[in-house]
Amino acid sequence: MDDHFDVFISYAHQDKDDFVVPLIHALEARGLKVWFDAHQIEVGDDFRIEMDKGLARSRFGVAILSPSYQGYWSQAELSALFNQERIFGELKILPVLHRMTPVDIAATSPLTAARASVSSADGEDSVADEVFRRVRGHVSPRSGSVTTARSPLYGLPALPSQLFVGRDNVLGELTRLLGPSSVCLAASVEGLAGVGKTELALNLGHQLSQTSRFPGGIFWLDAESPDLTVQWGTTHADHLGIEARDIESRASLAVRRLGRQSTPLLVILDNVEEWTRDSRPHPLPEGPHVRQLITTRQRRLGGAQFQHVELGFLDGNASEELLQSLAGEARVSMPGWQELLDHLGGHALAIELAGAFLAESPGMTPKSYLALLSAGGESQAVADLVRYGRTVRQALEATWQRLDSEEKSSWCLAACFAPEKVLPPISNAVGLTPEKLMPLRRYHLIEEEEPAGAWRMHRLVRSFCGTREESVSAFKRFVKACDEFSKPYQWGDDPRWLTQHLAHLEQSSEDRDLAEYPPGLLRRLALLRVSLGDFACAQERLEHGLRLDFDQEDKTLFRVSLALVLQGQGDFPAARALLEETLKTVLHKHGEKHPKVAMCRSNLGTVLKNQGDLTGARVLLEKALADYLDSLGEKHPSVAVCRSNLATVLQDQGDLPGARELLEKALAADLEVYGEKHPTVAIRRSNLATVLEDQGDLTGAKDLLEKALAVDLEIHGKRHPKVAIRKGLLGRVLAAQGLLNRAKSFSEEALQTFENTLGADHPYCETARRDLEEILNQMRG
Repeated sequence: MDDHFDVFISYAHQDKDDFVVPLIHALEARGLKVWFDAHQIEVGDDFRIEMDKGLARSRFGVAILSPSYQGYWSQAELSALFNQERIFGELKILPVLHRMTPVDIAATSPLTAARASVSSADGEDSVADEVFRRVRGHVSPRSGSVTTARSPLYGLPALPSQLFVGRDNVLGELTRLLGPSSVCLAASVEGLAGVGKTELALNLGHQLSQTSRFPGGIFWLDAESPDLTVQWGTTHADHLGIEARDIESRASLAVRRLGRQSTPLLVILDNVEEWTRDSRPHPLPEGPHVRQLITTRQRRLGGAQFQHVELGFLDGNASEELLQSLAGEARVSMPGWQELLDHLGGHALAIELAGAFLAESPGMTPKSYLALLSAGGESQAVADLVRYGRTVRQALEATWQRLDSEEKSSWCLAACFAPEKVLPPISNAVGLTPEKLMPLRRYHLIEEEEPAGAWRMHRLVRSFCGTREESVSAFKRFVKACDEFSKPYQWGDDPRWLTQHLAHLEQSSEDRDLAEYPPGLLRRLALLRVSLGDFACAQERLEHGLRLDFDQEDKTLFRVSLALVLQGQGDFPAARALLEETLKTVLHKHGEKHPKVAMCRSNLGTVLKNQGDLTGARVLLEKALADYLDSLGEKHPSVAVCRSNLATVLQDQGDLPGARELLEKALAADLEVYGEKHPTVAIRRSNLATVLEDQGDLTGAKDLLEKALAVDLEIHGKRHPKVAIRKGLLGRVLAAQGLLNRAKSFSEEALQTFENTLGADHPYCETARRDLEEILNQMRG
C-alpha cells in the first residue's frame, strides 16, 4: 500500500477539536491523503521518528497558525518544512490562519505572513477547496502558475494500466538513493527476468517527474544493446530540439549538451547486460549533475559503481491483489485460486499473464489455468494481453541464450531439485559447487538462503531449462548423484542427516518409470518415510518398487522392507505371508547359511512372536543368530538385532536372565558401533528396560527408558510412534513406582500419538489404552 501523503497537518493541540479535525474530514472528502499524528502515531511509537517519517512522505505541509502555535513541536515542524523548500526548490508550506490575522503573524514571522492567504474564518470547506487547488495544481513558488510536471520526461513509455503493488519500500529506497542529499550517482535494480524491474523503473520515473528533482530531464533508453547512438540521435535529439543531421552527430551533440549543463538529470537504462570499461552502454552524458538508474538481470553488475537494489518476488498479499485486479474479484472464490497463487510465487509477469488470460477466458477457472501451466501449455495467445507482449518462457529464453554450454548445464541440473531450500551437502554431491552456481546467482536464477551456501530455485525457473534432451540428461545425472549421496543410510540409522534433504531426494523419483532408476534409492526413500512415522507412504513406495523391472536380489530387499512396514502397521498376517514367501526364494537361491537367509528368519521370527507363536519364533531366531555369528562375526550390527529379537521371545517365555544377557550383549555392541545417541541404541535400552521391569528393577528400567526417550525426542520429535513407545513404557514403570500423575501424563501422550499416526485400531493403541486404564484404576484407589 502507498505510504505517501498529499498533506502533513502541523497544528497546536489546543486547535485540534474546533478546527483541525473538521478540516481533515473536509480534505479527505476531496480525495486528499492526510498525515495526522492522531491517526498515524500509535501508543508506544517513537514520536520524533514518526513525525520525521510523516514530513518525509508528505508532498505539502498545511500549518494551522494560531495564538497557540508556539510550542516546540509546532515550530520544529514549520522549520523542517521551510528547510525542505530550500533543498528541493519548491513550495512545501500552505499556511492557514486560525483566530489570527496576517498582521498578527508578521510581528513574529514576516516570511510566514507573506505566504498566509487562507483563513479559517472562511470555513473549513473553503480552506479545504484552496488546499486541494494548490496540492492538485502544483503552484510554482516562482511564478504562481500551475504546472503538471516538474521534471520533463524523454522517451519514457506510458505507465501500464495494471495495478502496481508491493514495491513501495523499493521505490522509497531508490528515491532516497537518487535524492539530492545522497552521494550515490548511480543505482542498479537487479532481479530475475520478468520479476518487474522495468515496471518499477517506469513507475519511479513517472513518480520523480512529479517533482522538480531533475529539471534537466528524465531520459529512458533501452540498453539491451550497449550502443545507444540511434536512441540519442533520433528520439532524444528530437526532444532536445537538435537540428537535423546524421544520427551519429545528433547523438554526440545531444550527449555533449546534457553533459555541459549544470541542472540535475536522470538517465534510466533498461535491461543492461554488461558494465565494464569497454562494454558498458554508450554514449552517456557525464558529470556530477547526472544520475543513472539501470535495470539488469545480473547481480552486482558494475560492482562499486552502483548502489545495488535487489528486486525480489511479490509477497502473498501483493500477488493476490494484482491477480485479483486483473482476473476479476469473482475468480477469488473459484477452485484453484490459492494453488495458482502458490505456483506463480510472486513472479510479476507470470501474474500478469495469468490475470490477463483469466479475464479474457470466462470459462477458465484458476484450477484449469494451473493445469494448463503444469502441462507446459502456457498460451502464446496470452502474450498480446500483457504489456510486454511476451510469456515467462520468452523472458527466461533471453537469459538462456546468454549462457555458455556449461552454465546451461548447471541450470538444467539445478532445475532437477525440488522448489525448496537446497543445502550445500547435496548441492555439492550433485555437482553444483559454489563455482557452478555462480552464473545462476549472477542472473538471479536462484535465490540465496540461510545458512551460507544454501539456495532455492523458483518454480517458474525450474519449469524452463532448454530442450527435452538436455532436461532428461540432467535428470539422469541428478538421480545417479542422489543415489550415491544416500547410500550410507541404513535401516535404523539416525535419519536426520538425510531427511533434511528428503524433498530433493524424493524429487529424483518424480518420474519413477525412468529407465534404470536405482532400486536402492527408491527403497531408502521408503525407509526414510518409516523413520518419519509415515508407514502408508513407505508401503506405497515399496509396492511400486516391486512392480518395477528390478532384479531378484533387489526385489528380495523390497519384500523384506515391505514386511517390516506391514508389521509396523500391525498387519502381521500380511507381513508373515510375505516373509515366508521370501524365505523360500532366498533359501532356494543361496542355501542355508547365507546372511540373507538369516535376515529373513530373524524378521519372520519377530512376526511370529507378535502373533503369539513363541516356540516357532524362538526356533527361527536361534537359527538366524547362529548363522549370523558364523558368517558375520560377534560385533556385526545384524547380530545385535537378532539377539534383541530373540531376547523379546525369551522374555515372553519367562526366561528373564537369558533375555537380559542377550540384550546387554546387544547394547554393548551397538554402543561400540554407534555411540550414545543413536536410535538403535535407544531401541536396545528400551528393550532391556522392559526386562529389568519384569525383574523388579524399576530404578534401572526408568533410567534406561529416560535415556532412550531423550535420544528419540531429539531425533524424531514429540509426535513420532517411537517416542510414543518410550513414553508408554515409561508411564508403566512410573505407575509401578507410585508416581501416578506423571505416569498418567506419559500414557495419555503415548495413546494420542499412536491414534494420530497409526490409527485407532492399531495394536499399539490397544496396549496403550489398557496401560492407561490400569493407571486410572490405581488413581481411583
